[in-house]
Amino acid sequence: MKVTLINSRHSDSVVMPLGVLYLASVLEEAGHVVQVYDPFFEDWNFVRKVKRFKPDLIGLSILTATYDQALKMAQVFRRELPGIL
Repeated sequence: MKVTLINSRHSDSVVMPLGVLYLASVLEEAGHVVQVYDPFFEDWNFVRKVKRFKPDLIGLSILTATYDQALKMAQVFRRELPGIL
């Protein structure tokens, strides 16, 4: 299975999204192909890379502070990649 994991940032912090990275590691060990993105809030360039990857599943990591941004991302992916979980 091809999986895209996205950390929905709430600042320009350089702290690594360890939860997302741990999950990616477990998925890779189980034989899945994984891509991870930690984009800045207004950098939507990663969307075309996700579309090219054609994942079977997209996971968004969110906090209360990033809910609006994560919702916008989910809407974009539903429109651009219909049928993907």
